[in-house]
Amino acid sequence: PPEVLPHLLREKEKKDDKLNKWRLSPELGRRIGLTDDDRCVVPGTNGARSYLIVPNYSLEDATRDVERAEEDYKRRMRQSAWENQRISRDMATNPSKCVAELRDLKQQNATLVEEKDRLTEALAMEKEEKKGMERTIKQLQKNLEKMERKFKTLEGAAKSSSGGRTASKRGSNSVDAEAPTRHGDTDTNTSKTKKPTKKRKGSGGRRWSDPRMDRAVRAKVEDPSISNEEALRIGGFEFRSYVPGSGAGGRNEIVDADNVSVAQRKNNLLRRLRVLRKKENEEGGG
Repeated sequence: PPEVLPHLLREKEKKDDKLNKWRLSPELGRRIGLTDDDRCVVPGTNGARSYLIVPNYSLEDATRDVERAEEDYKRRMRQSAWENQRISRDMATNPSKCVAELRDLKQQNATLVEEKDRLTEALAMEKEEKKGMERTIKQLQKNLEKMERKFKTLEGAAKSSSGGRTASKRGSNSVDAEAPTRHGDTDTNTSKTKKPTKKRKGSGGRRWSDPRMDRAVRAKVEDPSISNEEALRIGGFEFRSYVPGSGAGGRNEIVDADNVSVAQRKNNLLRRLRVLRKKENEEGGG
């Protein structure tokens, strides 16, 4: 079997006895299907009865192989001698023809070498183009994933914005419906006139809020992993890189279209987030 040969070659140098070089260990013998009846009568050097693999390559087989090798060698030698004689005869009778054939052979060899170099260069260029395409595909995949995350953030902000407008409309309608009961109507349970509610000092209306900041707050709430500046940009703020003459140059000198620094916008965003979290905590506690 094939697994016997490596074992024999590996153990050959360790065994001095010519008979022992054909011995197999009991484990290997059992692996190839030998039984206790196949064990050698004569024990090995360690005193254990092992297995012997008798070679089946006879002297007749070796003689035939040698004869075939000798015949093949003689045949090739005769063919080489005949070819040399033909070339010598052609050189003597028609030297120009031999020179032309030799030149053609050199030209064919040069053409083959040139074709080989061209194919090797083309293969190298193809491999480089493949690597470039793989890098481009990876970069496009990263950009696609980034755009998908931004799209989901903007989509969530748009849904939140539409939901807020609907809730504000419902609140104004409920206020209009309850307005007649706030002025002079009596309570049927207490029979007392309700006191008119005190108006808050100031303009009396809702304070104006920048819709860009509202969208930035929603974007940050939807995806807390984005940075504050990225949330502001998603909200619609556009920042200029640097304002000449405003100092040594730094993050505080980056302003938006209203000449408000990015640091101030970030502070407003953080303040809005703190107010929103405080309101949610109060509502959750109530």
